[in-house]
Amino acid sequence: MSEIKASGKIDNLKDKYSDFSLILDKAYASYEKGKNILEDISFRVKKGDILGIIGGNGAGKSTILRAMTGQLDRKILHKGNVIITGINVLKNKEELINKIGYVPQL
Repeated sequence: MSEIKASGKIDNLKDKYSDFSLILDKAYASYEKGKNILEDISFRVKKGDILGIIGGNGAGKSTILRAMTGQLDRKILHKGNVIITGINVLKNKEELINKIGYVPQL
């Protein structure tokens, strides 16, 4: 898998990365100042692929899912980008809501 360079500004991915349904690009998230839950996390998922996120307690699994579903704002997800089907999750939550469904396992 090749790396995506973080530009700090990813707006028009619909054409450039149309093979990918999900891009997480250099994500940093923290609930407390100075204590990152996610630190420099990047991955891409191609259309048709299945993604599993596994890890121990406190590894950041739920935070990644919250980032992917637009549940985190810039105060928590303070660096990086999340793109789903070409939609920048942080900038276009309303458009994202009409495209995805999310059912957490409790």
